[in-house]
Amino acid sequence: MQLATRHLPLVTCHSPLRFVGSHDLVVEQLAGMLRRRSPEITLEIEYAGSLGGLIALARGEADIAGAHLWDEATDAYNVPYVQRIFPGHKMALLTLAHRRLGLIVAPGNPHRIEGLSDLVRPGVTFINRQPGSGTRVWLDAQLKTLGIDPASINGYENEEITHLGVARAVAEGRADVGLGIQAAALAYGLDFVPLTLERYDLIIPEEVWPTPACQALVETVHSPEFRAAVEAIGGYEIGETGKETWI
Repeated sequence: MQLATRHLPLVTCHSPLRFVGSHDLVVEQLAGMLRRRSPEITLEIEYAGSLGGLIALARGEADIAGAHLWDEATDAYNVPYVQRIFPGHKMALLTLAHRRLGLIVAPGNPHRIEGLSDLVRPGVTFINRQPGSGTRVWLDAQLKTLGIDPASINGYENEEITHLGVARAVAEGRADVGLGIQAAALAYGLDFVPLTLERYDLIIPEEVWPTPACQALVETVHSPEFRAAVEAIGGYEIGETGKETWI
């Protein structure tokens, strides 16, 4: 998958940074903290899924993308996708956090759900994420590995575009289980069955990286205040928060 070369963005210290990508509570924490530290800079957020973020970045419709795309062939996050979509273009991956992904269920886990194989059980209703989201990419790969036909999952076609939307569906009784991050389950007082730990990165083109607005964002991610705020949410690991990887 290759897309057209992006145009040189016009990003200044006073213009908003345009973020498009996967939903995560940490992104909203980052936007608020950046605004407090640098009032002249705004991080505009649009949640369009991990693939949607990379496509927007390639089209010049975003300055920064947020992604957690697992590549089945390499068992790596984000790097293979960035290399395929931006061949020959130098890009930075700035890690926000590792987050726990799993099954969000009602308090007490009344259906005794322990893994993805339980999604096909009679009487269990699932709430899904939209195509193109990193969560959906991971789920579909796991279902294929397990030999589970998505059509056998009641509710597979029902979709939410955020992790909080999935958690809300479970909290309201519209679904018995959904795939999402632990932070969303905690926000709604729900139980959580962990399945994997995934890396969430900001993907930043080389030409955006040195701009004053982007450097203010990078400094915020590196700050002890940001790390403490992420850890306080719950469901995240911050050992590699602020790690920079250039490809």
